[in-house]
Amino acid sequence: MRHGLVGLACLSLLVLAACGDKDSKTDEPGSPSPSASASSPNAAALPEDRPADEITPATFSRLWISLYSDATTSGDTARLRRLSLKDCEFCEFFAKDLEDIYKSGGEIVPEGDAHKIVGMQPAVEGPDGKTRVECTVRSSAAKMTLKAGAPLKNFEAVNRHWEFVLVKDQGKWRISQVTAQ
Repeated sequence: MRHGLVGLACLSLLVLAACGDKDSKTDEPGSPSPSASASSPNAAALPEDRPADEITPATFSRLWISLYSDATTSGDTARLRRLSLKDCEFCEFFAKDLEDIYKSGGEIVPEGDAHKIVGMQPAVEGPDGKTRVECTVRSSAAKMTLKAGAPLKNFEAVNRHWEFVLVKDQGKWRISQVTAQ
């Protein structure tokens, strides 16, 4: 049952990869901000290594999902883990579960268009200093095997509401909590 829920949630997270405001051209993951030039020390840094004032919470959330999407089809969670605080239980649960699935010879394969953004709310900074980013996404259908030789499990397309809670850790954004409904 645990892996079945993870498979479904994995697909929901895939949907968030493109989540964000479509008007912004400068806050794409990996794109330097207008103030970052080729000679600036942060120009060559990975997006997750950039200071929080150079990457928006929405962009950081999209980056987390993009890396999670990559991990969903590869099992490689190294960069994903760097974006998450160690006490983010949901983050740890999904990273560990993906690692277990792929180490056992299993896989998750989305069918067709893996994700479609339905909406995103603007980031909101709370009085607790935490920033929340909410998205509603549609996950496509997918197939999953838990380990080599295991029966194939099918998942139907689904809409889910996701919330990311971001905090500044040593001047950089990190995901401290993820929820899905």
